[in-house]
Amino acid sequence: MSRWSGIAGALFGALLVAGCVADGSTGGEQEGYGIETHGRYMVGDSFTFDNPQETWNVVSIEGERVYWRSDRGDEHVTGHDPLMPALEWKFVGQGGGRRQFTDIKGSLFPLKKGNLLTYTSNVENWTLKDGVRQQPQSWQYNWSCNVAGTENMEVPAGAFNTYKIVCGRYKPSEIEFFYAPSIGYFVVMRIDDPTNEGTVVRNLLSFRRVALGGEPAEMAPPPPPPPPPPPEPAQELPPPPVQPIEPQTGAGPRVVLGAFSSEENATRGWRIYMEKNNDLLGGLNPVISPVKFRGQGTLFRLATERLESGSAATSLCSKLKARGMECLVSNK
Repeated sequence: MSRWSGIAGALFGALLVAGCVADGSTGGEQEGYGIETHGRYMVGDSFTFDNPQETWNVVSIEGERVYWRSDRGDEHVTGHDPLMPALEWKFVGQGGGRRQFTDIKGSLFPLKKGNLLTYTSNVENWTLKDGVRQQPQSWQYNWSCNVAGTENMEVPAGAFNTYKIVCGRYKPSEIEFFYAPSIGYFVVMRIDDPTNEGTVVRNLLSFRRVALGGEPAEMAPPPPPPPPPPPEPAQELPPPPVQPIEPQTGAGPRVVLGAFSSEENATRGWRIYMEKNNDLLGGLNPVISPVKFRGQGTLFRLATERLESGSAATSLCSKLKARGMECLVSNK
Protein backbone atom coordinates (compact mmCIF):
# COMPACT_ATOMS: atom_id res chain seq x y z
CA MET A 1 0.00 0.00 0.00
CA SER A 2 0.25 0.61 -1.13
CA ARG A 3 2.12 0.42 -0.12
CA TRP A 4 0.01 2.40 -0.66
CA SER A 5 0.07 3.93 -0.15
CA GLY A 6 0.94 5.63 -1.16
CA ILE A 7 3.68 6.53 -0.56
CA ALA A 8 6.74 13.87 2.77
CA GLY A 9 8.06 18.58 6.36
CA ALA A 10 9.37 20.46 9.31
CA LEU A 11 9.03 18.84 12.72
CA PHE A 12 5.80 19.76 14.45
CA GLY A 13 6.59 22.29 17.20
CA ALA A 14 5.43 20.40 20.27
CA LEU A 15 6.12 16.98 18.64
CA LEU A 16 2.95 15.72 20.37
CA VAL A 17 5.11 13.08 22.05
CA ALA A 18 5.22 13.12 25.81
CA GLY A 19 5.05 9.43 26.76
CA CYS A 20 5.94 5.96 25.63
CA VAL A 21 4.94 4.12 22.50
CA ALA A 22 2.28 1.47 22.07
CA ASP A 23 2.69 -2.23 22.69
CA GLY A 24 2.08 -3.78 19.28
CA SER A 25 1.11 -7.16 20.75
CA THR A 26 -2.05 -6.03 22.56
CA GLY A 27 -4.52 -7.65 20.15
CA GLY A 28 -8.11 -6.61 19.59
CA GLU A 29 -9.83 -6.69 23.00
CA GLN A 30 -8.95 -3.16 24.11
CA GLU A 31 -10.79 -0.70 21.89
CA GLY A 32 -8.08 1.97 22.08
CA TYR A 33 -9.64 4.17 19.40
CA GLY A 34 -13.14 2.74 19.11
CA ILE A 35 -15.51 2.70 16.16
CA GLU A 36 -16.86 6.24 16.39
CA THR A 37 -13.82 7.97 14.87
CA HIS A 38 -10.48 7.13 13.32
CA GLY A 39 -8.51 9.12 15.91
CA ARG A 40 -5.40 11.15 15.16
CA TYR A 41 -1.77 10.26 14.56
CA MET A 42 1.10 11.37 16.76
CA VAL A 43 4.77 11.84 15.96
CA GLY A 44 6.43 8.52 16.76
CA ASP A 45 3.63 6.31 15.45
CA SER A 46 4.96 3.63 13.09
CA PHE A 47 3.69 0.57 11.21
CA THR A 48 5.64 -2.28 9.64
CA PHE A 49 4.07 -4.43 6.91
CA ASP A 50 5.34 -7.36 4.87
CA ASN A 51 5.27 -8.06 1.11
CA PRO A 52 7.65 -6.25 0.81
CA GLN A 53 8.72 -5.55 4.40
CA GLU A 54 8.67 -1.82 5.00
CA THR A 55 8.26 0.47 8.03
CA TRP A 56 6.50 3.83 7.84
CA ASN A 57 7.06 6.38 10.62
CA VAL A 58 5.18 9.60 11.44
CA VAL A 59 7.93 12.22 11.49
CA SER A 60 5.90 15.43 11.59
CA ILE A 61 2.35 16.73 11.88
CA GLU A 62 1.04 20.09 10.69
CA GLY A 63 -2.64 20.35 11.55
CA GLU A 64 -4.48 17.92 9.29
CA ARG A 65 -1.35 16.96 7.32
CA VAL A 66 0.66 13.98 8.55
CA TYR A 67 4.21 13.52 7.23
CA TRP A 68 5.57 9.96 6.96
CA ARG A 69 8.99 8.55 6.04
CA SER A 70 9.79 4.89 5.36
CA ASP A 71 12.94 2.99 6.22
CA ARG A 72 13.66 3.03 2.47
CA GLY A 73 13.65 6.84 2.41
CA ASP A 74 10.29 7.23 0.63
CA GLU A 75 7.89 9.93 1.83
CA HIS A 76 4.12 10.29 2.09
CA VAL A 77 1.75 13.01 3.27
CA THR A 78 -1.68 11.85 4.47
CA GLY A 79 -4.60 13.06 6.52
CA HIS A 80 -5.48 11.50 9.87
CA ASP A 81 -7.91 8.98 8.33
CA PRO A 82 -6.00 5.71 7.65
CA LEU A 83 -8.66 4.52 5.19
CA MET A 84 -8.04 7.40 2.76
CA PRO A 85 -5.10 7.33 0.30
CA ALA A 86 -2.06 9.60 0.45
CA LEU A 87 -2.26 13.28 -0.45
CA GLU A 88 1.35 13.40 -1.69
CA TRP A 89 4.10 10.83 -2.24
CA LYS A 90 7.73 10.74 -3.23
CA PHE A 91 9.76 7.61 -4.04
CA VAL A 92 13.55 7.83 -3.89
CA GLY A 93 14.99 8.09 -7.40
CA GLN A 94 11.63 7.29 -9.03
CA GLY A 95 9.30 10.29 -8.81
CA GLY A 96 6.17 11.23 -6.94
CA GLY A 97 2.77 12.80 -7.13
CA ARG A 98 -0.16 14.36 -5.36
CA ARG A 99 -3.89 13.84 -5.01
CA GLN A 100 -6.93 16.01 -4.31
CA PHE A 101 -10.35 14.78 -3.19
CA THR A 102 -13.61 16.28 -4.46
CA ASP A 103 -17.30 15.41 -4.33
CA ILE A 104 -16.97 13.54 -1.01
CA LYS A 105 -20.29 11.96 0.04
CA GLY A 106 -21.14 9.76 3.02
CA SER A 107 -18.79 8.43 5.71
CA LEU A 108 -17.40 5.14 6.97
CA PHE A 109 -17.27 6.40 10.58
CA PRO A 110 -18.85 5.59 12.93
CA LEU A 111 -18.10 2.10 11.65
CA LYS A 112 -21.29 0.21 10.86
CA LYS A 113 -22.03 -2.45 8.26
CA GLY A 114 -23.46 -0.80 5.15
CA ASN A 115 -21.91 2.64 5.66
CA LEU A 116 -20.85 4.08 2.30
CA LEU A 117 -18.26 6.67 1.28
CA THR A 118 -17.80 7.95 -2.29
CA TYR A 119 -15.35 10.52 -3.60
CA THR A 120 -13.48 11.64 -6.69
CA SER A 121 -9.69 11.36 -6.65
CA ASN A 122 -7.75 13.76 -8.89
CA VAL A 123 -4.20 12.47 -9.32
CA GLU A 124 -1.06 14.04 -10.75
CA ASN A 125 1.97 11.74 -11.03
CA TRP A 126 5.50 12.44 -12.23
CA THR A 127 8.63 10.36 -12.80
CA LEU A 128 12.37 11.09 -12.86
CA LYS A 129 14.64 10.44 -15.82
CA ASP A 130 18.37 10.93 -15.29
CA GLY A 131 17.46 12.88 -12.15
CA VAL A 132 15.21 15.28 -14.09
CA ARG A 133 11.51 15.56 -13.29
CA GLN A 134 9.42 14.66 -16.33
CA GLN A 135 6.14 16.18 -17.45
CA PRO A 136 3.44 14.98 -15.01
CA GLN A 137 0.47 12.86 -16.05
CA SER A 138 -3.01 13.39 -14.61
CA TRP A 139 -5.96 11.06 -14.00
CA GLN A 140 -9.31 11.18 -12.26
CA TYR A 141 -11.06 8.28 -10.50
CA ASN A 142 -14.43 7.84 -8.84
CA TRP A 143 -14.02 5.69 -5.73
CA SER A 144 -16.61 3.91 -3.62
CA CYS A 145 -15.88 2.36 -0.19
CA ASN A 146 -18.23 0.53 2.16
CA VAL A 147 -18.17 -1.28 5.50
CA ALA A 148 -18.75 -4.92 4.49
CA GLY A 149 -18.82 -6.42 7.99
CA THR A 150 -16.60 -7.61 10.83
CA GLU A 151 -13.96 -10.31 10.94
CA ASN A 152 -11.38 -11.65 13.40
CA MET A 153 -7.88 -11.43 11.95
CA GLU A 154 -4.59 -12.85 13.20
CA VAL A 155 -1.36 -11.38 11.84
CA PRO A 156 2.25 -11.33 13.12
CA ALA A 157 1.44 -8.19 15.14
CA GLY A 158 -1.33 -9.99 17.07
CA ALA A 159 -5.00 -11.00 16.95
CA PHE A 160 -7.55 -8.27 16.22
CA ASN A 161 -11.28 -7.68 15.88
CA THR A 162 -11.57 -5.83 12.57
CA TYR A 163 -14.03 -4.14 10.26
CA LYS A 164 -13.72 -5.12 6.60
CA ILE A 165 -13.65 -2.03 4.35
CA VAL A 166 -14.07 -2.70 0.61
CA CYS A 167 -13.08 -0.05 -1.96
CA GLY A 168 -13.14 0.01 -5.76
CA ARG A 169 -13.41 2.02 -8.94
CA TYR A 170 -14.22 -0.37 -11.77
CA LYS A 171 -15.39 -3.20 -9.55
CA PRO A 172 -16.47 -3.22 -5.89
CA SER A 173 -13.44 -4.88 -4.29
CA GLU A 174 -10.17 -3.67 -5.83
CA ILE A 175 -8.80 -2.96 -2.33
CA GLU A 176 -9.84 -4.48 1.00
CA PHE A 177 -8.78 -3.10 4.39
CA PHE A 178 -9.22 -4.92 7.69
CA TYR A 179 -9.34 -2.04 10.16
CA ALA A 180 -8.73 -2.70 13.88
CA PRO A 181 -10.40 -0.06 16.11
CA SER A 182 -8.13 -1.11 19.00
CA ILE A 183 -5.10 0.46 17.27
CA GLY A 184 -6.80 2.84 14.85
CA TYR A 185 -5.21 1.28 11.78
CA PHE A 186 -5.68 -1.57 9.33
CA VAL A 187 -3.84 -4.84 10.02
CA VAL A 188 -4.33 -6.46 6.59
CA MET A 189 -4.57 -4.90 3.13
CA ARG A 190 -5.49 -6.88 0.00
CA ILE A 191 -4.89 -5.34 -3.43
CA ASP A 192 -5.91 -6.75 -6.80
CA ASP A 193 -2.95 -7.68 -8.97
CA PRO A 194 -4.25 -7.76 -12.57
CA THR A 195 -0.89 -8.92 -13.96
CA ASN A 196 -1.54 -12.48 -12.81
CA GLU A 197 -5.20 -12.25 -11.76
CA GLY A 198 -4.12 -12.74 -8.15
CA THR A 199 -4.08 -10.63 -5.01
CA VAL A 200 -1.27 -8.89 -3.15
CA VAL A 201 -1.73 -9.30 0.62
CA ARG A 202 0.14 -7.15 3.16
CA ASN A 203 0.06 -8.08 6.86
CA LEU A 204 0.96 -5.91 9.85
CA LEU A 205 4.18 -7.17 11.44
CA SER A 206 4.49 -4.63 14.27
CA PHE A 207 3.35 -1.13 15.22
CA ARG A 208 3.72 1.74 17.66
CA ARG A 209 0.89 4.05 18.73
CA VAL A 210 2.02 6.79 21.10
CA ALA A 211 -1.50 7.43 22.39
CA LEU A 212 -1.89 3.84 23.65
CA GLY A 213 1.08 4.05 26.05
CA GLY A 214 3.28 1.11 27.06
CA GLU A 215 6.56 -0.12 25.67
CA PRO A 216 7.33 -0.55 21.96
CA ALA A 217 6.60 -3.93 20.47
CA GLU A 218 9.58 -5.88 19.28
CA MET A 219 9.27 -8.41 16.53
CA ALA A 220 10.73 -11.82 17.17
CA PRO A 221 14.28 -11.83 15.84
CA PRO A 222 14.77 -13.72 12.58
CA PRO A 223 16.38 -17.14 12.81
CA PRO A 224 20.18 -17.04 12.76
CA PRO A 225 21.72 -17.50 9.33
CA PRO A 226 23.15 -20.94 8.55
CA PRO A 227 26.85 -21.38 9.22
CA PRO A 228 29.05 -20.37 6.29
CA PRO A 229 30.19 -23.19 4.04
CA PRO A 230 33.78 -24.34 4.33
CA PRO A 231 36.16 -22.26 2.21
CA GLU A 232 36.72 -23.40 -1.32
CA PRO A 233 40.19 -24.60 -2.28
CA ALA A 234 42.28 -21.72 -3.49
CA GLN A 235 42.44 -21.32 -7.25
CA GLU A 236 45.50 -20.01 -8.97
CA LEU A 237 43.79 -17.57 -11.32
CA PRO A 238 40.09 -17.11 -10.50
CA PRO A 239 38.17 -15.57 -13.38
CA PRO A 240 37.07 -11.95 -12.86
CA PRO A 241 33.35 -11.41 -12.07
CA VAL A 242 31.13 -10.82 -15.05
CA GLN A 243 29.87 -7.25 -15.03
CA PRO A 244 26.27 -6.77 -16.16
CA ILE A 245 25.85 -4.84 -19.39
CA GLU A 246 23.34 -2.03 -19.13
CA PRO A 247 20.68 -2.19 -21.85
CA GLN A 248 20.89 0.58 -24.42
CA THR A 249 17.85 2.75 -25.09
CA GLY A 250 16.78 3.68 -28.58
CA ALA A 251 13.76 3.54 -30.91
CA GLY A 252 13.01 -0.17 -30.62
CA PRO A 253 10.24 -1.97 -28.71
CA ARG A 254 9.58 -1.79 -24.98
CA VAL A 255 9.46 -4.59 -22.44
CA VAL A 256 6.07 -4.56 -20.69
CA LEU A 257 6.26 -5.79 -17.09
CA GLY A 258 2.61 -5.68 -16.01
CA ALA A 259 -0.62 -3.73 -15.60
CA PHE A 260 -1.74 -2.39 -12.22
CA SER A 261 -4.92 -0.95 -10.72
CA SER A 262 -3.25 2.41 -9.90
CA GLU A 263 -0.15 4.36 -10.81
CA GLU A 264 1.06 4.01 -7.20
CA ASN A 265 0.93 0.22 -7.47
CA ALA A 266 2.73 0.38 -10.82
CA THR A 267 5.47 2.54 -9.25
CA ARG A 268 5.73 0.06 -6.38
CA GLY A 269 5.90 -2.78 -8.92
CA TRP A 270 8.88 -1.13 -10.62
CA ARG A 271 10.69 -0.89 -7.29
CA ILE A 272 10.10 -4.60 -6.68
CA TYR A 273 11.38 -5.46 -10.16
CA MET A 274 14.47 -3.32 -9.53
CA GLU A 275 15.19 -4.99 -6.19
CA LYS A 276 15.36 -8.39 -7.85
CA ASN A 277 16.68 -7.48 -11.29
CA ASN A 278 18.84 -4.38 -10.93
CA ASP A 279 21.55 -6.00 -13.02
CA LEU A 280 19.11 -6.21 -15.96
CA LEU A 281 17.00 -3.06 -15.48
CA GLY A 282 19.44 -0.73 -13.73
CA GLY A 283 20.11 1.34 -16.84
CA LEU A 284 16.44 1.92 -17.65
CA ASN A 285 13.65 4.19 -16.46
CA PRO A 286 10.02 3.07 -16.01
CA VAL A 287 7.23 4.25 -18.28
CA ILE A 288 3.76 4.13 -16.68
CA SER A 289 0.76 4.86 -18.87
CA PRO A 290 -3.03 4.33 -18.59
CA VAL A 291 -4.43 1.63 -20.89
CA LYS A 292 -8.07 0.59 -21.27
CA PHE A 293 -8.68 -3.17 -20.97
CA ARG A 294 -11.95 -4.75 -21.98
CA GLY A 295 -13.85 -5.84 -18.88
CA GLN A 296 -11.33 -4.24 -16.50
CA GLY A 297 -11.48 -0.57 -17.33
CA THR A 298 -8.33 1.54 -17.21
CA LEU A 299 -5.20 -0.08 -15.80
CA PHE A 300 -1.70 1.34 -15.60
CA ARG A 301 0.84 -0.38 -17.82
CA LEU A 302 4.37 -0.64 -16.47
CA ALA A 303 7.03 -0.85 -19.19
CA THR A 304 10.63 0.05 -19.84
CA GLU A 305 11.85 2.81 -22.09
CA ARG A 306 12.22 1.88 -25.75
CA LEU A 307 15.29 -0.27 -26.24
CA GLU A 308 17.89 -0.14 -28.94
CA SER A 309 16.39 -2.93 -31.06
CA GLY A 310 13.86 -5.74 -31.13
CA SER A 311 16.55 -8.29 -30.37
CA ALA A 312 17.61 -6.29 -27.29
CA ALA A 313 14.03 -6.20 -26.01
CA THR A 314 13.53 -9.93 -26.68
CA SER A 315 16.80 -10.76 -24.94
CA LEU A 316 15.87 -8.69 -21.86
CA CYS A 317 12.41 -10.25 -21.60
CA SER A 318 13.88 -13.75 -21.97
CA LYS A 319 16.31 -13.12 -19.12
CA LEU A 320 13.48 -11.84 -16.90
CA LYS A 321 11.34 -14.88 -17.71
CA ALA A 322 14.25 -17.16 -16.84
CA ARG A 323 14.01 -15.68 -13.32
CA GLY A 324 10.29 -16.36 -13.07
CA MET A 325 9.17 -12.85 -14.05
CA GLU A 326 6.32 -12.06 -16.44
CA CYS A 327 6.93 -9.74 -19.39
CA LEU A 328 6.22 -9.22 -23.09
CA VAL A 329 7.72 -7.19 -25.92
CA SER A 330 5.56 -4.40 -27.34
CA ASN A 331 6.05 -1.79 -30.05
CA LYS A 332 3.46 0.55 -28.47
